[in-house]
Amino acid sequence: MKLNMLEDFIQDLNDVSQIFNELDVDNTKQHKRMKFPLTQRDVTAIGQRIALELSPEVLHADGEKSVHDVLTSSWYWNQLYKELKQYALDNDKEVKTASSAERLEIADAMLAWIDTWQKKKKQKDI
Repeated sequence: MKLNMLEDFIQDLNDVSQIFNELDVDNTKQHKRMKFPLTQRDVTAIGQRIALELSPEVLHADGEKSVHDVLTSSWYWNQLYKELKQYALDNDKEVKTASSAERLEIADAMLAWIDTWQKKKKQKDI
């Protein structure tokens, strides 16, 4: 499996770290560039970042994002999660993110929000 998104994500992190001379992935400052092979700490930090980005507050920007933006962001972070999970599996690492129950709650909240939005849109169209 190609890890294009994961490689691009790490490159973006490294580019930003050059500007600020630090990596801020999991709310801790890491003063090193990430590179392959990733350490367990790197995998954990990326997993936590993904979980943060998929949280309802961040994903929806407290209701400020359009449905398209929410779906696009959700797709991106979920694809990145799949690549990270595959990388971890292939390299004897563990992805430590929100529990499965928490991820399902996040997904349910997202679907409920989309359903509410669609109902409001239909009411306006009538």
